[in-house]
Amino acid sequence: KTPDVYIDSRSTVSEVRNWLRAKDFDARIQTALEGYDGKQILTLRRRDLENIFGHEGTRLDSQITLSRNHSHYTQGKSSELRAILAKAKQRAESFQEASETIEEYFKETNDEANA
Repeated sequence: KTPDVYIDSRSTVSEVRNWLRAKDFDARIQTALEGYDGKQILTLRRRDLENIFGHEGTRLDSQITLSRNHSHYTQGKSSELRAILAKAKQRAESFQEASETIEEYFKETNDEANA
Protein backbone atom coordinates (compact mmCIF):
# COMPACT_ATOMS: atom_id res chain seq x y z
CA LYS A 1 0.00 0.00 0.00
CA THR A 2 1.26 3.43 -0.93
CA PRO A 3 0.89 6.52 1.27
CA ASP A 4 -2.30 8.59 1.15
CA VAL A 5 -0.74 11.39 -0.89
CA TYR A 6 -2.72 13.24 -3.54
CA ILE A 7 -2.20 15.87 -6.21
CA ASP A 8 -4.68 18.37 -7.56
CA SER A 9 -4.87 20.79 -10.47
CA ARG A 10 -2.76 23.32 -8.54
CA SER A 11 0.09 20.90 -7.83
CA THR A 12 3.48 22.10 -9.01
CA VAL A 13 5.99 20.11 -11.06
CA SER A 14 7.92 19.45 -7.87
CA GLU A 15 4.82 18.23 -6.01
CA VAL A 16 3.97 15.88 -8.90
CA ARG A 17 7.54 14.54 -8.87
CA ASN A 18 7.28 13.89 -5.11
CA TRP A 19 3.85 12.26 -5.58
CA LEU A 20 5.22 9.89 -8.24
CA ARG A 21 8.07 8.94 -5.90
CA ALA A 22 5.77 8.51 -2.89
CA LYS A 23 3.53 6.24 -4.98
CA ASP A 24 6.63 4.24 -5.92
CA PHE A 25 6.34 4.55 -9.69
CA ASP A 26 9.34 3.28 -11.61
CA ALA A 27 12.03 5.55 -13.02
CA ARG A 28 10.65 5.22 -16.55
CA ILE A 29 7.33 6.82 -15.52
CA GLN A 30 9.02 9.43 -13.37
CA THR A 31 11.31 10.39 -16.26
CA ALA A 32 8.50 10.43 -18.84
CA LEU A 33 6.35 12.69 -16.67
CA GLU A 34 9.15 15.02 -15.55
CA GLY A 35 7.98 18.59 -16.02
CA TYR A 36 4.26 17.79 -15.75
CA ASP A 37 2.22 19.79 -13.25
CA GLY A 38 -0.96 18.65 -11.51
CA LYS A 39 -3.31 20.04 -14.14
CA GLN A 40 -1.47 18.18 -16.90
CA ILE A 41 -1.31 14.90 -14.97
CA LEU A 42 -5.02 14.97 -14.11
CA THR A 43 -5.97 15.27 -17.79
CA LEU A 44 -4.10 12.09 -18.82
CA ARG A 45 -6.30 9.27 -20.10
CA ARG A 46 -6.25 5.64 -19.02
CA ARG A 47 -5.98 4.30 -22.58
CA ASP A 48 -2.95 6.46 -23.32
CA LEU A 49 -1.27 5.56 -20.03
CA GLU A 50 -1.82 1.85 -20.64
CA ASN A 51 -0.49 2.12 -24.21
CA ILE A 52 2.65 3.91 -23.06
CA PHE A 53 3.37 2.26 -19.71
CA GLY A 54 1.53 -1.07 -19.84
CA HIS A 55 0.47 -2.49 -16.46
CA GLU A 56 2.09 0.42 -14.60
CA GLY A 57 -0.05 2.76 -16.73
CA THR A 58 -3.15 1.11 -15.28
CA ARG A 59 -1.83 1.63 -11.76
CA LEU A 60 -0.93 5.23 -12.59
CA ASP A 61 -4.45 5.83 -13.90
CA SER A 62 -5.89 4.41 -10.67
CA GLN A 63 -3.75 6.77 -8.58
CA ILE A 64 -4.71 9.71 -10.80
CA THR A 65 -8.38 8.76 -10.38
CA LEU A 66 -7.96 8.70 -6.60
CA SER A 67 -6.42 12.19 -6.74
CA ARG A 68 -9.22 13.45 -9.00
CA ASN A 69 -11.83 12.10 -6.60
CA HIS A 70 -10.03 13.44 -3.54
CA SER A 71 -9.80 16.95 -5.01
CA HIS A 72 -13.27 16.86 -6.65
CA TYR A 73 -11.54 17.48 -9.97
CA THR A 74 -13.64 18.05 -13.08
CA GLN A 75 -12.55 18.79 -16.58
CA GLY A 76 -14.86 21.74 -16.98
CA LYS A 77 -17.91 19.78 -17.98
CA SER A 78 -19.86 20.61 -14.84
CA SER A 79 -18.91 24.28 -15.09
CA GLU A 80 -20.08 24.27 -18.71
CA LEU A 81 -23.34 22.69 -17.62
CA ARG A 82 -23.74 25.30 -14.86
CA ALA A 83 -23.24 28.06 -17.45
CA ILE A 84 -25.84 26.52 -19.77
CA LEU A 85 -28.33 26.14 -16.91
CA ALA A 86 -27.73 29.72 -15.75
CA LYS A 87 -28.37 31.00 -19.27
CA ALA A 88 -31.56 28.92 -19.53
CA LYS A 89 -32.73 30.23 -16.14
CA GLN A 90 -32.04 33.80 -17.25
CA ARG A 91 -34.07 33.25 -20.45
CA ALA A 92 -36.91 31.72 -18.44
CA GLU A 93 -36.90 34.65 -16.02
CA SER A 94 -36.87 37.14 -18.92
CA PHE A 95 -39.78 35.28 -20.52
CA GLN A 96 -41.67 35.33 -17.21
CA GLU A 97 -41.05 39.08 -16.81
CA ALA A 98 -42.22 39.71 -20.37
CA SER A 99 -45.35 37.61 -19.80
CA GLU A 100 -46.15 39.53 -16.61
CA THR A 101 -45.63 42.86 -18.38
CA ILE A 102 -47.92 41.84 -21.25
CA GLU A 103 -50.49 40.49 -18.82
CA GLU A 104 -50.42 43.77 -16.84
CA TYR A 105 -50.74 45.80 -20.06
CA PHE A 106 -53.83 43.87 -21.18
CA LYS A 107 -55.34 44.09 -17.70
CA GLU A 108 -54.89 47.89 -17.67
CA THR A 109 -56.23 48.16 -21.23
CA ASN A 110 -59.23 46.02 -20.31
CA ASP A 111 -59.86 48.05 -17.12
CA GLU A 112 -59.76 51.31 -19.12
CA ALA A 113 -62.16 49.92 -21.73
CA ASN A 114 -64.61 48.84 -19.04
CA ALA A 115 -64.47 52.19 -17.21
